Amino acid sequence: STQSTWDIKMRNIGFWILGISILVVGVFLYNLKDILSFFDPLTGYPYGSCISVPTPKGPKHLVAYGNLLLSAHDDRSMTKQTKKEGLSLQNNGGIMAFDPQSLSYQKLELYKFPDKKLFHPQGFSLYANKTMFVINHDYQEQKDTIEVFEISNGEESATSQNGLISLVYKHSIEFKGRFFRQFNYILAISENEFYATAGKRKKRHSYRRSFFRNLYADLKLYANQKSILHHCKIENSVATCSHQGKGHSLSGITTDGTHLFAVDTWGDGVTKYEIQPNGALRGQEIIKLPFRGDGISYDAERKRFLIASLRKRDYIYNGYKLIAGVTPKIQGGVMELKYENGTWVTKTMFIQDEQAATSTVLAHGGKLVPVSYTHLRAHETEADLVCRLLLEKK
Repeated sequence: STQSTWDIKMRNIGFWILGISILVVGVFLYNLKDILSFFDPLTGYPYGSCISVPTPKGPKHLVAYGNLLLSAHDDRSMTKQTKKEGLSLQNNGGIMAFDPQSLSYQKLELYKFPDKKLFHPQGFSLYANKTMFVINHDYQEQKDTIEVFEISNGEESATSQNGLISLVYKHSIEFKGRFFRQFNYILAISENEFYATAGKRKKRHSYRRSFFRNLYADLKLYANQKSILHHCKIENSVATCSHQGKGHSLSGITTDGTHLFAVDTWGDGVTKYEIQPNGALRGQEIIKLPFRGDGISYDAERKRFLIASLRKRDYIYNGYKLIAGVTPKIQGGVMELKYENGTWVTKTMFIQDEQAATSTVLAHGGKLVPVSYTHLRAHETEADLVCRLLLEKK
């Protein structure tokens, strides 16, 4: 009987090993083409040259405000320490205003923001060109909140080259339910309503992960769809959210006015939803992409979507360089997604040949302005860059 029980256990273990092996081989074969062509040369800047501007660590997301571009930044390497040291509780984040004409930036003052409250911004959204909603990963309180600011002009207009603007803190929005380090991008559609993408993450994590932990995490992303698209309504500074969609790893979201588009990084696609009068999302169309996407923006002038992108082979290969604690340099780029003749068409706009990966991009003043950072370990690079593409063919 003991021998029989032992045989059953060993057989079950064998089945588990076989199943995992088949899954690993399947993932490998799925990405075989990309892996084999990893060392293919890339053509850099097919539409012109690119001027890079060093900025504070970790710029992510980009929103236009007059002639200025606003971006959140945060050095999250300070929040990932060894288990003995615990989480660093330093206030490293902020919002900056970038002038693509003078190639300069200023860190915006956060007036009336509570002194004892940490500010580690992630995605943010500007509503009615006045109110800013910022996702804040509060490592001290171990929770996500939405910080609401009002943009205030100084003596000069924010649309002038040397415009002076600042952010005035209004209040914080708590979530009904416990979330920490989950919310990624946000899209405000009114003073009391927004959409946000969120992933399923652990509350704490170590600074480095082994090869097998990375592999296990990747396989879970392929196998599960636990990243959620939330529709949230605010009442008395509390956000109550409902699930409207899901994916493997949802990131950037935007709208063309009637539909909402959400990028699924690990799902290799963009999901299109119809926005109902009550804010709920109905129906979905999955648009497959030939790359891994992140941030997305809508260019109303040319009726197209711009998606910050990364080749699949780079995403997979460089992810495992993190084993040694090395921040890999990855070639990012920008892809255009446009609806033409009854079908969705993608094309490469340009590839940032010698810069870190692209997190988001915006069409502004007839030019493309992408934000660059080192992918998979954003906010930990020695020199993060904002890049202004000088020329774009009509």
